[in-house]
Amino acid sequence: MQLRINLTLTHKFIAFLLLAAVLPLLIVGVSAYQVSRTIVREEAIRFTQILVDAQRDYLDLQSKQIASLIANLVSVEEITEALAIDAQTDPYTSLATQARIGYILDGYSNLDGLVSIDIFTLRGDHYHVGDTLDVSRLRTDVIDRLLLEARAHSPNVVWLGIEENINASSNQQHVITAARMVMSTTRGSATSEPVGVLLVNSSADDLHAHFQHVNLGAGALLLIIDAQGRAIYHPDPALQGSVINASIRESLQGPSGTLTKVIDGQTMLLTYTTSSLSGWTVLSVVPIATLNARAATIGLTVLLAFAVACIIVGFAATFASRLIVIPLRDLTRHLQLLQESRPGWETPLPVRGTDEIGELSRWFNTFLETLSARSRAEEALRESEEQNRLLFEESPDAVVLFDDGGRVEQLNRAFERLTGYRAEQLTGQTLDATGLVSHEQFADLRASILTPNQVYNRLTTAEFRLTDAQGAVRDVGVRVFGLTIHGHRHYLSTMRDITTEKQVEETLRRANAELARAGRTKDEFLANMSHELRTPLNAILALSETLQEQITGPLNERQMTSLYHIESSGRHLLALINDILDISKVEAGRLELQMDIVEVAEVCQASLVFVKELALKKSVKVGLQLNDPMAEMEVDSRRLKQMLVNLLSNAVKFTPNNGQVRLEVKVDAAAEVIDFRVRDTGIGMAPEDIVRLFQPFLQLDSSLSRNHEGTGLGLALVRRLAELHGGSVTVESTPGQGSCFTITLPYHPPPPLEVPPSGAALPAPTSEADLARSVLPSDHPAGGGLSAPTRGQILLAEDNEVNIMAIEDYLHAKGYQVVVAHNGREALERADESPPDVILMDIQMPEMDGLEAIRRLRAMPDCAATPVIALTALAMPGDRERCFTAGASEYMTKP
Repeated sequence: MQLRINLTLTHKFIAFLLLAAVLPLLIVGVSAYQVSRTIVREEAIRFTQILVDAQRDYLDLQSKQIASLIANLVSVEEITEALAIDAQTDPYTSLATQARIGYILDGYSNLDGLVSIDIFTLRGDHYHVGDTLDVSRLRTDVIDRLLLEARAHSPNVVWLGIEENINASSNQQHVITAARMVMSTTRGSATSEPVGVLLVNSSADDLHAHFQHVNLGAGALLLIIDAQGRAIYHPDPALQGSVINASIRESLQGPSGTLTKVIDGQTMLLTYTTSSLSGWTVLSVVPIATLNARAATIGLTVLLAFAVACIIVGFAATFASRLIVIPLRDLTRHLQLLQESRPGWETPLPVRGTDEIGELSRWFNTFLETLSARSRAEEALRESEEQNRLLFEESPDAVVLFDDGGRVEQLNRAFERLTGYRAEQLTGQTLDATGLVSHEQFADLRASILTPNQVYNRLTTAEFRLTDAQGAVRDVGVRVFGLTIHGHRHYLSTMRDITTEKQVEETLRRANAELARAGRTKDEFLANMSHELRTPLNAILALSETLQEQITGPLNERQMTSLYHIESSGRHLLALINDILDISKVEAGRLELQMDIVEVAEVCQASLVFVKELALKKSVKVGLQLNDPMAEMEVDSRRLKQMLVNLLSNAVKFTPNNGQVRLEVKVDAAAEVIDFRVRDTGIGMAPEDIVRLFQPFLQLDSSLSRNHEGTGLGLALVRRLAELHGGSVTVESTPGQGSCFTITLPYHPPPPLEVPPSGAALPAPTSEADLARSVLPSDHPAGGGLSAPTRGQILLAEDNEVNIMAIEDYLHAKGYQVVVAHNGREALERADESPPDVILMDIQMPEMDGLEAIRRLRAMPDCAATPVIALTALAMPGDRERCFTAGASEYMTKP
């Protein structure tokens, strides 16, 4: 009966995978193991060969030292002559010879590892140096044998190897012996004859101590064998001097080599090399098993990998077979259900993977789902079309689809509401055909947005005006996107009524224009008011200064006091005008800082001068404290001084009599900031008042009965100026105890200064007297009278008679000749008639203004380099720059 094995598809697949995947792995693993064994063995041979060669070289070095010692000794004439004496000498002579030769031998006994040096004469004399002087117990049999060996190899050195020590009294019972016959030449004869034998014994223990550190691995040996096959060195000291197995010695053929040999049932790798000098052999014995053990790890790894691969392949094969077999079973079951028309055949098969089995299942499912899939697709299409229709129809923006010719194909209800036309009135028409836009507008629209080059596959926006069915004109914003539908180009457009937005934009534009006009009107008003206020104020201050200097004659105390009050009131009014202008400049963003490197201490001291007089009147102590008196910083010094004077003035003003005000300056270079603190012992402020403190035109005490003057501009200006510098202002205050205002500004170490050439610019005067001093020589007396000698000629261009009188009187009193011109044209004529040394030029004058006059003066050869000082009441932003652009050398505001 034939046995039939029914293997399933799964079993066959597993067997196939095991053969296809694991067998190559096994072959590769075995090959790797064999290759690794070969490599390990080759490396071991190479290593041991290098090792034994190195140890042979060491032995040769030791042998050469001994050979050199022997050669030196046998060449000593005293030794050879003493050995050559035939007759028996008297005891005294014998003893002297013994001492002399012993002394010679002792000089050679310092060689490392040397045990003894012995010389025997043929007549039986013995000369000896060594580890012991006791030579009473000599091994004569050994001596005789060594003598025979030396005679046999004479005159060469014979390397006897390891021998019994001839001196039984020595601690070293086994020594390494080298011998040579001592030859002597008979007088009158050219032949030499042996007269004795020289024996040199070296320590075997020293040799053992050296070679025991050589490590060849577990179970391996290093041997040194002499010519008689005895072990000069053996790792086991007890075996030192033993005879090596004859079969091993016979296998060591040639000067060096490597072979394998079974020793005591174990295969060994023998590597050897023989010294050409001594004939000794250095032999390494390494068990093959030790070498194979290194490759065994690779073998175990291969075996483990093979086992793991078998397991993985088994699992993978089982899993993969199920992926194939289970779908086939399901397909067979469904075919049976379909053939028998049983329920369940319409259930789709699970599709596993994308291979042929999966493809078969997929096509079977496609067959089952054809009708239901078509029904679902038709339903989904209806839903999608309904959604798109709702989106199109209910969009709040007007949506229109144009064909390639610009005709309306489809539109929504929002477009009907926008235009007032129904869909059937617009479909198939262009926008100009319906009267929504003119022919010219439509041509422009087609050229700009309804062309493929403009909008195809990208969004384009535009604006135009259309006229609806009721005749109303609307502003419309349009967005157009070109696309292709069924191979034809179309334009999808969305439109939105932007009429209201346009109206709002126009309203905003007009409002902005009105605001700009109001701003210009404000600037013009401030400029005119500044000019009109500064002009008479300039006359008041100039005349009061002139009178105070008593240029027109002496004054009594009451007159001087009155003039002082006039000047103080005028300067107070000037400060008010300057504050208003500064606030206006800051708010307009036209205040430009003049940054320069200044000494902080100098600015602080100059600021304190301004409040010194008021402080003296109130007996208020004013102090200055700096943590770095040499500090410098980049800042607008005028504005810094303005900030400090404002704070110091307020501090003195609000501090009761006999109080204290202190300016503290702290430089923090690490934080790159500098703090200016103005601390007082004044009336202080409540927290709710501090909130309103820096608002312009606002005073904490605005009642009619207030005790302190002021406009409320100072602190607001301080804050604005600090912020322009990139800093800030803070305040701390306690009612009844005082306040502390802190200005914090950026601080950076200043760059190296570039010193301008001497006389590059005039100083900036601040009064009529300063003006005069700026054009006077440094040695001119400050208060010269009318009789002062004439100095230079100054051309004064000024249309205000009071200002002319004030300036002219002052300059005449200082010894200058003044030529007056009442407008720019007269100034040109006077300058042409007699070129002046300095020109003081007003700007606002009749017939020709000062700016035009300066330009023309610069065109005149005689006045091209003459200093021209613009002396004007124009102090608004840009006035200074216009003067310098025209060609002014310096700019001064009136007063």
